[in-house]
Amino acid sequence: MRSLALDSSNNIYIENNSLFFTNDGAEVAQNIRCRLLTYKGEWFLSRQTGVPYFEEILTKPANLARVESILKTTILQTGGVKRLISFSFDYDSTARGLTVNSSIETIYDTIEESQVKLNV
Repeated sequence: MRSLALDSSNNIYIENNSLFFTNDGAEVAQNIRCRLLTYKGEWFLSRQTGVPYFEEILTKPANLARVESILKTTILQTGGVKRLISFSFDYDSTARGLTVNSSIETIYDTIEESQVKLNV
């Protein structure tokens, strides 16, 4: 598969009036980032798509075991992920921020690193 490449701000990457594409392991990592940045109910065609940030993650008090489970499941259910090598997250309930770090092995036998920062 091929997808349009996104820049670090999650905008379509265009350089010299040309579109760029991503594929294989880099595409899997980009898809993880997109899935983790999608709030549940955000997409009008499927209100169940997305991570339940407001419902289960950005709550006080947060159930950190449940937060970890949701985030890991989201990563592992992304197409092209073979296994999760490492995972960590930093949750700041006061600032309502979350940083997710992961390392995955893809079906393309590549290792991809990902960091997703979310501030509400």
